[in-house]
Amino acid sequence: MASGYQHYRWIDALRGFAVAAIVFIHVVGGWTSAVQGEGIGGARWFLDCVLIQTLTRWAVPCFIMISGFLLLDDGKEIGIEKTVWYVVRMASALLAFGLPYCLIETVVEEGFADIPHIVAVSFRNLLEGRSWTHMWYVYMMLGLYLMLPLFRAFAKTADDKTYRFVLTVLFCMTIVRPAVNGIFGIAVEILIPVNTAYPFYFLMGYYLRKHKIKKSYLMAGLVLGTIGMITGQIFGADNSPGNLLVAVYSVAIFALAADSRFLEKCSENRIISQISKYSFGIYLIHPFFLNVMNKALHIYPTSFPIVAGEVLFFAVAIVGAYLSAWILCRIRIMRKILL
Repeated sequence: MASGYQHYRWIDALRGFAVAAIVFIHVVGGWTSAVQGEGIGGARWFLDCVLIQTLTRWAVPCFIMISGFLLLDDGKEIGIEKTVWYVVRMASALLAFGLPYCLIETVVEEGFADIPHIVAVSFRNLLEGRSWTHMWYVYMMLGLYLMLPLFRAFAKTADDKTYRFVLTVLFCMTIVRPAVNGIFGIAVEILIPVNTAYPFYFLMGYYLRKHKIKKSYLMAGLVLGTIGMITGQIFGADNSPGNLLVAVYSVAIFALAADSRFLEKCSENRIISQISKYSFGIYLIHPFFLNVMNKALHIYPTSFPIVAGEVLFFAVAIVGAYLSAWILCRIRIMRKILL
């Protein structure tokens, strides 16, 4: 690693808070999916399906921006060998976690009658991206890592004007265009050979490493994004990372986090630092505990008083996942995958 590499404590804290936010998303998404919308209403609907599902949506975009912030840094030496390792690490995570999740689903559907068939079906499901839904992030990061040499070459050689132009094009074509199509019921067919918002977030992370955005603009984006997403969620809008308001909201949070003394202090907290350290393992493992409670035991946050149920499920999932990741990291090969 080059001598110019710098450690950012606020990133440690942001990573910890981000994985906690994702666990909350899945606490809510898990039980609402399990009951298929039955009995969801009132204050609990507003808390879980509106507030939690909205205010946590910054987490995944910020994870991607963290990756861009760190991996596109000129002070970090990343050759082809290192890039290949990043790809192998994601592929190994798919095999170590995505394949067992596929096996669980196949066994639940078909039983143990034909084990070779179960393995074959599960492996095919893994290749086709049909593992547990949260594993989409691993597939996406595998793709970003495959393109890392291209992204690094661009970040290293592009001047500020060119970089801003490419960011603008990606923002307009992968985030604004779908929003316009959805709002006006049209199908704008101006396309670029990039069909997701993730490269935008990846490149934006590095852009925000070198450039500051006025705090007044960031606060306006935060407020606009929050109000817009809550309103959209009430009316059933899709608050995925490709949503225009999610993008504005997430970029504002990331940029504000970069100047946050609060996050610098939070990084010194042992609990937050441990959650941050094992964040990838927590991400991969926590749905297992939620699925056991929701699908196997048929216990939901609604089995408990409002707020208490959500906090309890969050605690079980994040503590269970943390302990599991900690134990798995005692195994050398798993440590290489998870840390």
